[in-house]
Formats: sequence, C-alpha cells, structure tokens
Amino acid sequence: PSEVTESDANAFYESNIMEFVQPETDTDNKTAGMVPFSKVKDQIVDYLKKQNQHNAVQNVMKGLKDNSNIKIL
Repeated sequence: PSEVTESDANAFYESNIMEFVQPETDTDNKTAGMVPFSKVKDQIVDYLKKQNQHNAVQNVMKGLKDNSNIKIL
C-alpha cells in the first residue's frame, strides 16, 4: 500500500469537515466548534493507512479468485 501523506490526511479532513464538529456546538458558524486538523491528523493518517491495507487485501483476494482454477460444484 502507498504511504499516507499529510496532504492525503488534510484532503480527507476537508472532505469530511462536518465529521469534525465537536458535539453541542453552533454548526451554523463553519469554524465554531471545529476540531483542529492538528488534533486529528494522526487519527486520520491511521484510518487512511488501515483503509489502504484493507483495499490491498481485497485486491489480492480478488486477483486470487479471478485467477484460480477452482470450480464449485
């Protein structure tokens, strides 16, 4: 799997910004109650790494299945 960069993590953060609103805050103000990227960066990087690993395993499994000569009777 490819390495997750800070840029990848930031893009995920920006794409999912509403997931990073602290509970019981004013969601009408876009910056009120926002969890700063610096506080969630490591968690996002870990999440994206796990997602990449999962996708890699799925691709290997699909390749094995597609290239196997096993027939289910």
